[in-house]
Amino acid sequence: MKRIIAAVCLLFCIGMLAAQTSVPIPQREAHGTFTAVGSSSVIDQQGTSIGYHNLKWKLGGTVPATTCTIKVEKSDDNTTFADGFTAVNCADGQTRLKDWVFFSARYIKITLVTFSGGTSPRIDYEYLGSIVNPASGG
Repeated sequence: MKRIIAAVCLLFCIGMLAAQTSVPIPQREAHGTFTAVGSSSVIDQQGTSIGYHNLKWKLGGTVPATTCTIKVEKSDDNTTFADGFTAVNCADGQTRLKDWVFFSARYIKITLVTFSGGTSPRIDYEYLGSIVNPASGG
């Protein structure tokens, strides 16, 4: 009986120790809505080691837009921005990037490049950043 109690206590202690030493993967998320061409607020990535980026979107409105391209831009100085990845067609039925894209940057912003057609169209987006490639299982 003492051995069973000791074994249970040992397993409990090991579980508690493992829970305390696990480190969560830092991630960044940003959400927003566009109703016209433009850029989001800048997302500060400094000190995060985030290198993998993805984007989800959902078209809405009375009648959704028929032409829409969106991209993530990157910057190291928060002044000059360049493509983090090429603009993607967000009116083709897709709702997210197929693959996570790797690049480093201190600052990120989402830019709606083209947006037309529809009635009162809007696009809701969600930016996701991770230090590991979630598609590979970490």
